[in-house]
Amino acid sequence: MRKERYKKRLEAWLGFRDSGGSIRECFEQTEDMEAGRKTMRLFYTVWLILPGEEDKAGLKREQAQEWNSILFAVFAETPKYRRDERELWERLKKLAQSFSKETERAYRLSCRPVPVAERGLVGREEELARIAKMFLAQRHVFLYGIGGIGKSAVARVYAERYGGQYDTVVYASCDGDLRELFADDQKIPVENMAFIPVGKRGERGWYVRHKLDILKRITDNRTLIIIDNLDVAADDLMEEVLKLPCHLLFTTRTDPVCFGRTGLEIRALADKRELLRLFSFYFGEVRKEEEADVEKLLERFGGHTLYVKLLAGHCAMEQIRPSRLKHGISDMKEYIFELNRLPQKEKQVLKNAALLPVSGMELEWFLRLSGNRSLEVQVQRLRQRGLIEFHAAAAGTPLTLHPLVRREVEEVLGIDWPGCWEFVFRFTEELKGFWDMSIERKMQFQGYILRMLEALPITDTRYIDPVFLMTDLLWQLGQWGYAVQYNEKLYQVCLEVFGCPHPYTARAAHQVATVWHNRHEKEKAAPWFEKTWLAYRDLPDKEPRLEALYQMKYNRYFIWKGEYEKAEACLLEAERIYLKAMESEEGFRTLGGFLINTYVEHTRVCIGQNKYQEALGWCRKGRRLAASWKEGGATKAYIYHDAAVVWKHLGNREKYKRYAKLAKKMAELFLVEGHLERTVIEQEWKECQNYCPEDYNKKLHYKKGIKK
Repeated sequence: MRKERYKKRLEAWLGFRDSGGSIRECFEQTEDMEAGRKTMRLFYTVWLILPGEEDKAGLKREQAQEWNSILFAVFAETPKYRRDERELWERLKKLAQSFSKETERAYRLSCRPVPVAERGLVGREEELARIAKMFLAQRHVFLYGIGGIGKSAVARVYAERYGGQYDTVVYASCDGDLRELFADDQKIPVENMAFIPVGKRGERGWYVRHKLDILKRITDNRTLIIIDNLDVAADDLMEEVLKLPCHLLFTTRTDPVCFGRTGLEIRALADKRELLRLFSFYFGEVRKEEEADVEKLLERFGGHTLYVKLLAGHCAMEQIRPSRLKHGISDMKEYIFELNRLPQKEKQVLKNAALLPVSGMELEWFLRLSGNRSLEVQVQRLRQRGLIEFHAAAAGTPLTLHPLVRREVEEVLGIDWPGCWEFVFRFTEELKGFWDMSIERKMQFQGYILRMLEALPITDTRYIDPVFLMTDLLWQLGQWGYAVQYNEKLYQVCLEVFGCPHPYTARAAHQVATVWHNRHEKEKAAPWFEKTWLAYRDLPDKEPRLEALYQMKYNRYFIWKGEYEKAEACLLEAERIYLKAMESEEGFRTLGGFLINTYVEHTRVCIGQNKYQEALGWCRKGRRLAASWKEGGATKAYIYHDAAVVWKHLGNREKYKRYAKLAKKMAELFLVEGHLERTVIEQEWKECQNYCPEDYNKKLHYKKGIKK
């Protein structure tokens, strides 16, 4: 049963409110309650939402909990579990309002401009007409063919020519598979939706399924989505994407037969006059007496449009008349690239551009990372040669490198750390403070991080610091698979090159542990926390910050083993190290936040052991230090939440509500919606609204009795 049915049921119940009957009688008057009239117990059991089935019902967890709580109160057989009817009606009204608020949320697919070719398209009128005709009979069209043959150009011109038929046009270049593409809110932007890679729903799979469900509701045949460069042999999300009611235009080098579909093959240009026209677009006027020579030259490319454009750009830049080219050149493709003969600055621009994903990078950003504004001259020259693509007249247009050109750059010029160091260094400088960035800002870096890790060898340990930084950010981007892959590989590299003990080996182990811990797979994280400490413990010159941090995290290994005394010993030792290092003003300024986190960790260890008085002491320590150290709001949210949990178990209703309210306030200010800690804090706040110390303690005793 979906949310709409729950909402309809709530409205029906509220409609009987003024009938004069009790709330229970009102609930029994709804239309589909024949089974319910036979037995009231069957009635409310049917309508209860089982734990874990909130998504199936289309409700948030807190909505499902409130729904069940109201049902229990209405049909409670024991008087002490019943609630005042006015309170129940008010709660029912608020729950209905929360449903309406969500139902009215405006989801809208935002347009993403299609990169427009600066010059016209030659010889593809038949293909454009066939695409338009195919869309009359079906919702999706695959354009396929060899690389550089003109598939993307055809798709772009189709959008330009037929765009008036659509309300929304979205262009999305594909750097991986469909799951990565639809999870990327920069490429497929839906208003009021954002992927948050933390918490229960911080999984790409869940988010993509949810996003596709929304797109099925908000798109139709007046929407065009162009998915450019889908070059995977198979994709398990394809069938779901093809269920979208909008028009989908794919470009791919993969024959769509692999997806169980047919498509339109974009073939080489066969007409000599059309090839001559294409050459003229990029070279300039071809004299009448030169036409025969040009046609003979172009025959050697078999109608491959990219190579025709490259040859035209080469001749224009070198001011060579095509009639003067030697037909005896053995490798015309190598001749037109001529990468080794380019000036050094142009080579550097190409190397930097080869580090970008297929979607490219905004020109202004690219020039800033390249470190020299004067390089714009080299960029323009490479664009005129056809080696780099961007629309000079359109602000914000990304600079891109065709995959065939990128492959040539990789093979001839080579992509390595020494050659690309300055570009990567400036890029990683912009990653500083990543933890405090908004999710939207973080996601802008995702494609670049993945591409750089793919292109540059992490085995070259001379440049290992940027690798550490980029691999550590992968889990924050929700790239769990890549996070495990790259961080475990980095650990093996450090172990082989530096050995153990070594600071880099410990750091790599700690990053692996962090990935598993934040994925809530503690049985996998615990051994890595142990490896972290063992790789650092025996170093002669330990850095206090890292020594205490790794010692503090080592407690998680003992918690996993159930050895709480050893866990507490780790935390006490970490506290001792921090306090000693913080005796100086510099130490206090730089390490205060780390010590606060140690107190938070100690508080939670005590809560886990039901040592609530001890937990209260550690919580107070953290709160006092946070006040004097001027710690940020996110950490205060954690501290207030822990205090609320402690006072709940100690039976102090007033303080429980006070700290739960403070935690909620801090979470709303400093944690993004959907963040795991924020979700937990918000659930605690809802629970405290109906908190009764006597009932709560009885429930605890009951659970303990079951365990025994």
